[in-house]
Amino acid sequence: MTVGTVGLIIVSIICIHCMHIALKCSRRLCIRTRTASLDLAGTAQYSFATGPNSLRKFSGTARFLTNFFLCLTQLGFCCVYFVFVSNNIKDIVDRNYPEAPHVDYRVYAAVILLPIILTNLLRNLKFLSPASTIANVLQVFSL
Repeated sequence: MTVGTVGLIIVSIICIHCMHIALKCSRRLCIRTRTASLDLAGTAQYSFATGPNSLRKFSGTARFLTNFFLCLTQLGFCCVYFVFVSNNIKDIVDRNYPEAPHVDYRVYAAVILLPIILTNLLRNLKFLSPASTIANVLQVFSL
């Protein structure tokens, strides 16, 4: 438990440091390229495009790989999240309703898939804010 906690703190510090580096690079590239703002993939692309001559030909590849690995990382987080939530729902149902038929956790994952997809389709976060507030209140009272 102690190793996990310390490891989490160390990894968090490294991640925050890397985010600050990416933000500084993005600001410098916005000034250099006279662009209003850049996303992470755009920052990678312009870093290669305005960097050493030998790396300029890889600017498109840098943009693609940045987007690819961001999507891959997010997909991994979402998969772990689905397994975590569906296993917890299964445990709650099995514990509170022992007479109910035992259902595999994948069925619960399929059931929660639609609400999760619908929340991901929201383009404006102000519509998600009330649900987030309710979730935070419920979480505080459940502790």
